[in-house]
Amino acid sequence: MKKFLFLPLLFTLFFSGCQVPHVTSIRDNQPSPVIQEQTNFVAIENGQFVPKSVSIAKGTTLNFENKDDAIFTLASGPHPAHSLLKDLYKIIGKGEIYNYHFDEAGTFGVHLEENPSVNLEIVVK
Repeated sequence: MKKFLFLPLLFTLFFSGCQVPHVTSIRDNQPSPVIQEQTNFVAIENGQFVPKSVSIAKGTTLNFENKDDAIFTLASGPHPAHSLLKDLYKIIGKGEIYNYHFDEAGTFGVHLEENPSVNLEIVVK
């Protein structure tokens, strides 16, 4: 009879200290991916737009960065009317960044007022 009392006691002691192991996959240990917003930069380098054409989504802000030593004036096309984006006319100094928000879909031209043959095509979808 002592055997039968001893077995449940032994069983209880043995299994009370055991825990069900938590199984994790390799994915559980990976950091969550960081979703970054797309940054839309156009540089002015050596008196030229880099790149010469961009395609962006409607509602996107385009950042114009002057990486040149000269001061430039950004102007909407066509020259000299500047009628496509009437509020885009901005003097941008060395190292400065100018942000312009595009709320309308379409194809727009921007040029450097100092050299109107330097053009940037912006396609807003």
